Parts: sequence; C-alpha cells; structure tokens
Amino acid sequence: MTVASTGIWALLEAIAFSFKRHIEVFHELGLPEKRVFITNGGSKSTLWRSIIADVAGYDLTYVTGVHQSAPPSSPAWARALWMKRLFKERQAGE
Repeated sequence: MTVASTGIWALLEAIAFSFKRHIEVFHELGLPEKRVFITNGGSKSTLWRSIIADVAGYDLTYVTGVHQSAPPSSPAWARALWMKRLFKERQAGE
C-alpha cells in the first residue's frame, strides 16, 4: 500500500465508524436494528460496503434504485431524529 492509499483507506474507515455510531444512536433511542440497509453514493462499491460491514460488525443489505428521502447534506443527528419521528408515526398508524 502506498502512503496515499493508506490515507484513503483510513478515511473510509473513519466514515465507517461514523456509520456504526449512527446504528448505536438508534439503539440508544430504543430503535434496535432488525436489518441494516445501505444505498446510493459510495455503497455502489463492493470494497466500500465491505469496509462498512467489517467496521460496523453487521451484514448489510445493499439496495439499488432507492430515492433518498432525507437530504444527504443534513447532519446525521437531524436524520436520526427525522427517522425516529417517522418510525413513531408509522407505529401509531398500525
């Protein structure tokens, strides 16, 4: 591995640890995962999906053709709160 590729790999792992933290936040909110899905962006890369799965410790389900419902530029915490609200609304409707 070159210095540049080592730096890129470290950056991808740092992002993967952030993804893992998102899952932990859902646990803390009382929303444990049943399955973990990944879609769009870098998830098209099998290497990227492999890094995320290894770091997060989950089997990931890769989904194609999904329209993103939360803007990618929104902060992770805002997306988590939005997902919690959506989850509660769906539960109330059942």
